[in-house]
Amino acid sequence: MFIGTQSGKECKLQIKDLQFVEHQPQHEPYNILPLGEKVEKTTYVFVEPWKSHQQFMISSQSRLAEGKGFKGSLIEKMLYANFNMLTWITDVKDFTPFNVPNMNYAPDMYNRDSFFSTIASYNKELNLAIWEEWGKTQTPKGGIGTIITPLMGSVEAKDNEATIEWLIWAMMNKRRFGITLPQEKIKKSVDYVLNEFDADRDGKCKAHFSLSQVDIVDFNPKTDRLGVNQGMLAIALRTIKELGFDISEAYIQKAEKEYQNFYDTKRKHLLFDRNYPDIISLTDLEPEFFSLWLFNRPMLTDEMVINHLDQIPVLNKVPNSPHPEYGTTAPICIRLTNDAKGFAYFSGDYQPFEKFGEENYSNGESDGFYYNGGSWFRPEYCAYVVGLKHGWKKATMLMENRVWAEIYLNPKWPFSKEFTPTKWTTTDSWWPSTKGLCWNVFILMADEVAGLRTPDMDPDFREDK
Repeated sequence: MFIGTQSGKECKLQIKDLQFVEHQPQHEPYNILPLGEKVEKTTYVFVEPWKSHQQFMISSQSRLAEGKGFKGSLIEKMLYANFNMLTWITDVKDFTPFNVPNMNYAPDMYNRDSFFSTIASYNKELNLAIWEEWGKTQTPKGGIGTIITPLMGSVEAKDNEATIEWLIWAMMNKRRFGITLPQEKIKKSVDYVLNEFDADRDGKCKAHFSLSQVDIVDFNPKTDRLGVNQGMLAIALRTIKELGFDISEAYIQKAEKEYQNFYDTKRKHLLFDRNYPDIISLTDLEPEFFSLWLFNRPMLTDEMVINHLDQIPVLNKVPNSPHPEYGTTAPICIRLTNDAKGFAYFSGDYQPFEKFGEENYSNGESDGFYYNGGSWFRPEYCAYVVGLKHGWKKATMLMENRVWAEIYLNPKWPFSKEFTPTKWTTTDSWWPSTKGLCWNVFILMADEVAGLRTPDMDPDFREDK
């Protein structure tokens, strides 16, 4: 066998009796049944007449929820099942629960996804375990991480809404389960929120990122231009006060007033970004939902909420939807215009995001998709519930239409989605990566606020804590 030359001479190697060793991966049992120990396993088997593959997918979700003792509407059952199927353990030696947004994002657990998903459940073990995992990501400054990856730990931390959500979660765990909180860690995160978002204590929120899901742009230096950020600061302050820290009611009300100041009396909607006053977003009502859900009190007036919602276009009218006179999906973020159409998707010359990955929102190809007009079920539905609580007459009808759209608008995808396009020529153009997003289960909390369900419909709810 010729292998090269050395000092002008050929080098040859004779290989005799060459043996190949086959390497096999180590096998370990996953569904462990220890000898001599009693272990209970549950298997669900459902049998019913075949109708169609669409109905098969719907039934497999709803029957799983029913099998676990869950009660609710069809969409509530489907979302509850989706949430359970995306919550698992990551190692045979570690039974700590782990929740991922959908299979496209696996193996990562994202902060806001696991927050909105898990806090919608009354499962004490699950809430405390995942909340504690997020607590382990706390930085020396007190901030909470953004992503946890199995076997790698926390791989990202930035000053977004994660730390505020972790404190809200702490408050809810204390309310629901009567637990004693780790005060040193709580104080560290409280100090972080106060110093990061309102260092001068003037009640105005300043941040590098949007304190909402619309986080595809950062700001250097910090900005106070974003309406949702101001509302989230007010929610954070009231949460911190309930957690036992010295926050005056006057300070909280000052922050709430600044949130109200984002309402433009001329345009009659909350400003998404003061630099782009014609843009309107459903996320700007999210702090109001938090206030109604967590504290049973409004921050905005009926007029502000109703005028805001009246200007958001609801698209995709479908004859067989519950209320065909209305559309079924609304864009999470859109530009209002003065022409006959009344709105426009973002373009290269008017949009706040500049560029996000491959999306530059300037050639029309992204119209109606993702943050350029995509319809996100959770914030849209919660915004309608805010409207319901403020006396908006269309709220119930649009809630029902949006639920219908989540199940039936794409007949091939009767399950939870990251977003639903508001403009397309064929459902084949919908992004497969959006299938199965589990944070939409948070509408269970929205339906509690709306008076459509009660906590005891969750099989894990216990009044005795």
